[in-house]
Amino acid sequence: MSRPRYVTIEVRGLALDPESDRPVLLLQHPTGRLILPLWIGNAEAVAINARLGGKRPARPLTHDLLHVVLDRLGARVTRFDLRRVEGDIFYGDLCVHDAQGRAHRFDCRPSDGVALALRAGAPIRASIAVMQEARVHEGAEPRTSLAIQSDDAAGRRRLLQALAELDPESLAAC
Repeated sequence: MSRPRYVTIEVRGLALDPESDRPVLLLQHPTGRLILPLWIGNAEAVAINARLGGKRPARPLTHDLLHVVLDRLGARVTRFDLRRVEGDIFYGDLCVHDAQGRAHRFDCRPSDGVALALRAGAPIRASIAVMQEARVHEGAEPRTSLAIQSDDAAGRRRLLQALAELDPESLAAC
């Protein structure tokens, strides 16, 4: 069995889904051709938004606490891998090296993995299979977890509209 191949992806930002009023994490393929929206919880959106905005809360958020604990134990987050998607559910692995240099993989929700990877300055990757599965297929019914191709004008308009209407303070208040 061959190992999955991965591509490094970037956090493009956060948006608020106007229909569900839920935060959406926007991950982007390095070519800029695909944006992968992941619907996430409010607490994770606040944690990601705080890190992206360089804000330090008065008290540590859960992700800050875990990052500090790992650091003090001599462990470090080396990357987050978005490994597979089933339906609308994404699965990932948080990759950590302990104080002795041993590598460990922990099953992790994508929003938590991204929040921790951002704090550690670690890469965020998606398997090629996830990127292909998430790709919008012509004539397919849209699903909340599908990427939007740059040549999908209607999809781009929806994303740009959501981003234009995004009030950063609304995520901080979640």
